[in-house]
Amino acid sequence: MKNITETVYKLYCEASPLGLIGEESTTETEVALRQIRETTSNLDFEVVGREYEVSEILKLVIDSTDEHDMSVISIVGMGGLGKTTLAKMIFNHDIIKQHFDKTIWVCVSKPFIVMKILEEIFQGLMNTYSGLNSKEALLKRLREEMKGKRYFLVLDDVWDKEQGLWDDLSCCLKQIAGKSGNSIMVTTRSVEVATMVKAISIHHLKKLSDDQCWVLFKKSANANQLSMSSKVKMVKNVLVRKMGGVPLVAKVLGGAVNFEEDFGGDYENWMTKVESIARNISKEDKDFVLSILKLSVDSLPLLALKQCFTYCSNFPQDYNFQKEELIRMWIAQGFIQPQHERENLIMEDIGEEYFNYLLSRSLFQDANKNVNGRIVTFKMHDLIHDIACTFSNHQKMEPNPNNWSGKSTRNLRTLIRDDEEIHNKI
Repeated sequence: MKNITETVYKLYCEASPLGLIGEESTTETEVALRQIRETTSNLDFEVVGREYEVSEILKLVIDSTDEHDMSVISIVGMGGLGKTTLAKMIFNHDIIKQHFDKTIWVCVSKPFIVMKILEEIFQGLMNTYSGLNSKEALLKRLREEMKGKRYFLVLDDVWDKEQGLWDDLSCCLKQIAGKSGNSIMVTTRSVEVATMVKAISIHHLKKLSDDQCWVLFKKSANANQLSMSSKVKMVKNVLVRKMGGVPLVAKVLGGAVNFEEDFGGDYENWMTKVESIARNISKEDKDFVLSILKLSVDSLPLLALKQCFTYCSNFPQDYNFQKEELIRMWIAQGFIQPQHERENLIMEDIGEEYFNYLLSRSLFQDANKNVNGRIVTFKMHDLIHDIACTFSNHQKMEPNPNNWSGKSTRNLRTLIRDDEEIHNKI
């Protein structure tokens, strides 16, 4: 089996650069999205609203090199929030280039293959393929290249939370270190991944403010000279709500209405288009944004987790969820079942685990705790709510039709909407 595995991997290494590896059937959109997600270290645009976070993380990176042989810092946040952009700002900063002998960027994504990551580290250092199929030989070459040197490594877009794989990679990274004080930055959507890599610090990336989103929108729309009239202010208030603090959305919307290139500076025509977008984001733009954010749901390991997440589509946007109440609804729907291998856990405990998992993937946010430190209420980002609605139309996500609550899904939506309307009238 060992010989067969080595032979298959050798063939993989030889065939992959030539594009000969067969893949599962995918749509053109999925193929395009996969290429877009392949990140590089180049930062070719101006960033808005991350200056303070850059300075804080830079200080942390430099200080940690004096205390640790190899330190890990994690950046966590929902898709589209700017984790990769923040990592690029730090990676390309003069302080980093002056402090470290080598800087290396690796886009990990899926799957997490240790040998592939080591090969990309080699390519980042040497600008060529190693041509080596043996981990031992590759590590030897990397040790030779890194002799007496200190590195700063970015592992962008890490998804896999298998502890054994990370321990294997971590051991290899320690072996190639030429001297102490090396630093690794991991970007991920999962708090579990950030914890698994034993980060000395986990930085939870926050949403941009409404004003920062508006500035980013104007930059992307090439409309920095735009004055703030009452009409513009009204449109701004609608647009920033749709952006929801997510820079990716602000950039996509701004790029859809370029003030100079598409409208030649014609203010009236441009405002007409912006007003149209404010009322209804184009299908193409919305599909692109949602396809990126949807990855967090696609990666959920259990159907039950997807069902619990999708069930939240029954509630209106910006709804203030009561955590305990929602977990009881999950149980009533039959999404949570007793686990025979864990008989000591009641279904409420399992529901609590499901909730924490969804929270760790940034699918829930704005969690409020009571005096005992337990989460009581939370919300969903509007875009995440849109994704839940998209999944709820999928047949596999529907509740069991034999359940009373399953039959009442549409009624629940109506009841909640009526309740909201009555509340607003009062």
